[in-house]
Amino acid sequence: MVDAVRTTQETVDSVVNILTQFGSSENDVKTSSISANKDYTYNGKTNVFTGYQAEQSIEFVLNDIEKFTELTGKLLGTKISSISRIQFGHSKADSLFREADLLAYDDALKSANKLCNRAQVKLGEVIFMSNAGGYNSSDDMGYENNQEIETFSKAYGGRGFKISPEVMEFKRNIISEYIIEH
Repeated sequence: MVDAVRTTQETVDSVVNILTQFGSSENDVKTSSISANKDYTYNGKTNVFTGYQAEQSIEFVLNDIEKFTELTGKLLGTKISSISRIQFGHSKADSLFREADLLAYDDALKSANKLCNRAQVKLGEVIFMSNAGGYNSSDDMGYENNQEIETFSKAYGGRGFKISPEVMEFKRNIISEYIIEH
């Protein structure tokens, strides 16, 4: 177990060294504590103890997307076993979400008017309005790629990968309640 922890710490140190070259502040790199566990392999009949496995997670913020390819190239030169939860954000996300809020309100009002016209009643004043946010918590971050890039087979000519931001959607849900006049 000591060897597994030592190797993991050496790998983490090399990765953190690379990440600090690409970060713009000391808050851009966050590490978790090392966890070490027994490792087993199933041989078709039973689990067989194969040794110990240690792992540690590192979170990193890259503020310049132009450096993404260079950064991942350097990370692949280390002994890391995977890169996961890659997220892409937008520098103007706040203003884009405010615009999405207004568009969602316009849509809610238009839908309420259509329903009232169909029911032959008049739409009154708004009595409640709430921003229900996006469809899920990752919407607030922009675009997230949930693919985990397994890197342990890189020395054996493992398959390549491509990660790039796709079209970012800034979604909002508005809940509105109106008085209906007869």
